[in-house]
Amino acid sequence: MKHLLLFITLIAASFGISAQDLIVKTDSTKVEAKITEISDFEIKYYDWDNQSGPLFIVAVDKIAYIKFANGKITNYANHANSLSTDVDAAAINRKNILKVSPFSPMTGHLDFEYERVFSKRMTCVSEVGIIGVNANKYADNKGLGVFFSGGLRFYKGQEIREKNTFYNNNFSGLYAQAKLGFEVYNFDYNYWTQTDDGFTEVTRDENVVGGSIMLGLGKQWVFGGRVTVDVGAALGYVFVNEYTYTTQELLWDGSSASNTYTITNSLFHTGNFGNDLGLAGDAWLRVGFVF
Repeated sequence: MKHLLLFITLIAASFGISAQDLIVKTDSTKVEAKITEISDFEIKYYDWDNQSGPLFIVAVDKIAYIKFANGKITNYANHANSLSTDVDAAAINRKNILKVSPFSPMTGHLDFEYERVFSKRMTCVSEVGIIGVNANKYADNKGLGVFFSGGLRFYKGQEIREKNTFYNNNFSGLYAQAKLGFEVYNFDYNYWTQTDDGFTEVTRDENVVGGSIMLGLGKQWVFGGRVTVDVGAALGYVFVNEYTYTTQELLWDGSSASNTYTITNSLFHTGNFGNDLGLAGDAWLRVGFVF
């Protein structure tokens, strides 16, 4: 009878042991637990000996491996989605970025962009550019106006944490972007140039209204859960009202001649090429703040 009771006890004990989850941390600490929830960033569990007690939470980068009750082992030593700081973990819930193009004044305008998480792997972006903010005070071209654009971004998906860089799963990594733009400005341009026949004065003073439709590719990084760097480029078409400019040529013999040229596809903010076709290109490097 004693042998039977001992056998039953051993069987019950073996089932009890097999029902435990074993968490082995990176510091070799072992925890017998009842795991209740697993995510890409943390494990929630109760202590096996006190399953009605407090719920414990441990980040996956603190875990070496887990041996589950069914015998399956999951290794977390090189887990791609691990977090190491509370700042990084908090960044998951942030959904807004305000960005600026720090080098845009070199080309005569200052650009700001706002990005908002719309849904998983999708964000909406809006941009405003102030034409006329020129860091080069000796530039001949004087534009004054504004630029607006808006569109959607589609991210490839959550990437990984590498060293001190955290790729936020909401708005980081590779993306494709579609956007529409609208631009209105006054363009004042005047200069003289020497030719073999004499001197030519080019004068442009036009009111330009136009738009663009573009598709682009880029990549965005999030550092420390707070700072972003966004780089990308786009191609598309521009649609602009027709306008003209004139040139006055003074020849060496004292005579003069003037010419008028018609422009149909040229914008200040959005770089263009192939005027006849209206092809356009845009590129950006923006620094942002996550909130």
